[in-house]
This record gives sequence, structure tokens and C-alpha cells, in this order.
Amino acid sequence: MKKSKKQETSNDLLNGNNGVAFFAYNNEQIDYIKLAVLAASAVKKHMKNNQTCLITNQGSLEWGVESLSTEVLNNTFDYFITEEPEHKSNIRKFYDSPWATFECQFENWNKNDIIKLTPFDRTLMLDVDFLVNNNFFDTTFELDNPLMLYTDAITLRNEKPFHVLERRLHKKGIPMLWSTAIYFDKNDEVVQLFFELWGHIKDNWDFYRYLYGFSTKIYRTDFAVSIATHMLNGFVENTLVKSLPDNPMKYVEPKDDIESVLSDGIRFLSHKPDEEWLHMLAVSKNENLHIMNKKAIDRNWNKLMELYE
Repeated sequence: MKKSKKQETSNDLLNGNNGVAFFAYNNEQIDYIKLAVLAASAVKKHMKNNQTCLITNQGSLEWGVESLSTEVLNNTFDYFITEEPEHKSNIRKFYDSPWATFECQFENWNKNDIIKLTPFDRTLMLDVDFLVNNNFFDTTFELDNPLMLYTDAITLRNEKPFHVLERRLHKKGIPMLWSTAIYFDKNDEVVQLFFELWGHIKDNWDFYRYLYGFSTKIYRTDFAVSIATHMLNGFVENTLVKSLPDNPMKYVEPKDDIESVLSDGIRFLSHKPDEEWLHMLAVSKNENLHIMNKKAIDRNWNKLMELYE
């Protein structure tokens, strides 16, 4: 394997390297390591700031070696960091099209620790179900903005999110921001405070859940970063945390499905939330995509990998 956290020298951490980091913890339903390999391969193909780091636990890493091989992992990631997150029950309901659901543990408790774990001074943290299909994110490393994330999102149909909890924390609550992609300079004081607030909110989740009035009990990092940003800005309109260059985020809803993988893009079946029996064909080319139906990614993994060869 390539450099682990323990194998890095002080120069590795101080040389101003830029890079992209992924968290991946397998569970009984989803092979997050496999998804991370795909997402990192997309970064390698489309970005010049394409050093990659995988943060995972020992069991998931060993499964990745067994199922994909050491060679594949070493060709995809420049750094491996093994980190066992604090285990807390966080059972989440997942969709695979409108007609299939499953529940499993979702490990996201240590996502705020990225500022301590990243081997890069300037990091783009991406979820493993996010596919980079252009070079827009390279711009983030050139802008004088130490903290950026998605502040808005649109569906495959170029519509605002249908459900209120994808727009606000509740009907009359603060705007929801997305933790799917976060760029940060870990040496910036505002960034350090942002991650401290994120950790504080996580540690006092029930309190903030009642304070901000949302009903979901599961820990959502989207909600946590939304609250942290609200607090960071003195509980008024956000000015400190900037939007990523290609804001709004284009996302594939959990009930959408991949119809086929083309030679230069992906064709989806996009459901209408108010008429779930009705699906529209939508083709995406050269767009960064947050594909929330992870089972669809897994089913089409081999074909998707061909896009990033």
C-alpha cells in the first residue's frame, strides 16, 4: 500500500499540497470502498489537483484488497488513513428506485475530523457517491476562499428539490447546505472554527435537533454544516462560507435509476416525486453529479469505470 498517515513526514504535511479526500466505511448493504474507487478514478481523470486520500477502517480496507486488489487501490489512492470512528447507531433508510428500500448503518460520525486527518493543506472532501465529470473543482484551489460548499441543489430535471428537508431544515427553518463536497484550507482560522462548531453540534445533536426544529433523529452532516454555518455567521445571513464554483449541485435522487452508461455520459430514469409512476429519461454529460442511489452505482460500476479509464 502507499503512504499511510503514520508514514508521512512533516514535509508531506507542510508542502502546500492540494488533494481530494474520501471517507468510506463498508456496511452489510453497501460497498463504500468500491464506490470510493470509482469516485477517485473520476477525480484522477478530470482534475489536475488529483492527489487522493482514502479514509477508512481496517476491515473495509482489507475487503477492498480482497475484492479489488492492492494494485487497483494503489493506482487510485495516494494516501490511506485508517480511522475507526466512534460507533453510534445511525440506521438510515435508503432507496433503490421508488419501489425498493433497505436500511443499514450509516457511518458519518467522524466526517468533521477531516481537518485533522487530511494529508493536504487544501482539501476537497467528496462523498463517494459524487462523480467528477469536469475540471471545475480545480478552480477552488485557485480562489481566495478558504471554505466552500454547495449552498443549493437541482435535480436531473433542473428543478429545485421537491422535499422541504432538501431545501430547509424544516418548513420555516434555516436554508440547508450540502456536506457532499466541501473545500477548505485547514490553516485558516475561520475554517478551524467551522469544524470545531461542526464537532460541537454533532456532540450535542439532540439539543440542536430541538433548537432548530427538525424532526429527523438520524445524524445528518448536511444539517450539521448548515447549523455550523448559521452560527459562524452570527445567526444571520451567510457571508463567510462561499458557494463552490459549479453551484447549484446537480443531484440524482435516491428514487432515480441509471438506465444505461453511454460512451460519453450517463442516461437516467428520473422519477417525479408527485407522480412516482412517471419517469423521464435524462442524459448527463460533463456534469458533476451526486448520485444518491448507491445501488444503481454498484450495478453499473464496471461500465462507469470505463468512463474514467
